[in-house]
Amino acid sequence: MQVTTTRRAPAHAAVATRRHSGSQTALAWHVAGMVSWGPLLAGCLTGIGVTIALRIFAGPIETPVDLGAGVRASFAPVVAGLAFLLHDPHRQLTGALPARAWLTPAIRVALALPVLALSGIIQLRVAAHALAVDLHAAGQPAAGLPWVALTGELTAWCALALALAAGLERTRWRELTGVGAAIGTLASAGALALLPLHILPAAIIFMNSAERHYWMAAAELWVATGVTAALVAGWAAGDPWRRVRLLLCRVALRASGA
Repeated sequence: MQVTTTRRAPAHAAVATRRHSGSQTALAWHVAGMVSWGPLLAGCLTGIGVTIALRIFAGPIETPVDLGAGVRASFAPVVAGLAFLLHDPHRQLTGALPARAWLTPAIRVALALPVLALSGIIQLRVAAHALAVDLHAAGQPAAGLPWVALTGELTAWCALALALAAGLERTRWRELTGVGAAIGTLASAGALALLPLHILPAAIIFMNSAERHYWMAAAELWVATGVTAALVAGWAAGDPWRRVRLLLCRVALRASGA
């Protein structure tokens, strides 16, 4: 009997593993069918269109400062489209699935990452070509676009949009998650730009020491913002806020009883 049990155990483990992987694949296909691809693809295509417009109008009428502002403007529709990613109109059906609460939002983000990466690469490559044309028209030497810093800004904006979307999805205003997260993210970026932190440096080439310092400080601030927003998004997507409300109610009842 011991020999038979030992031989059957690996078979049962293999069957359980296949069932688990099969359920994960089925869940991924199910979630992929419910993802709001329309706003995401529309935002990415609009962002690419803005950078193509920068390339078309590149030349004597466009300066590197204008190009930097235009690149950041092309990030806005991408972030606005991403803000609709976590909204789940079938949340009651999704909540009944045999999976943890954070798994469905994680699958949505994983499915959107290739689209966002491709869109960002295309946008920055087109902007780099536009910058080369601008410098050639102005008779200035060639210079490269600050790819790493701009990618960090886009990543932080996306993480902030996901954090706001995950938070709104846990409230009574969940039907307005996409619109609220899009407006909130763009408003937050605009408010940060108004602060005396130089978080959106204007100069992108031929920088002096002060301007280079602004870029380094802005990169650090954007990284901190992105990491914080990602942690908040993960917490909000994985832990329903009604638990917090129940805890607060218990504390209030105990205080009133005392």
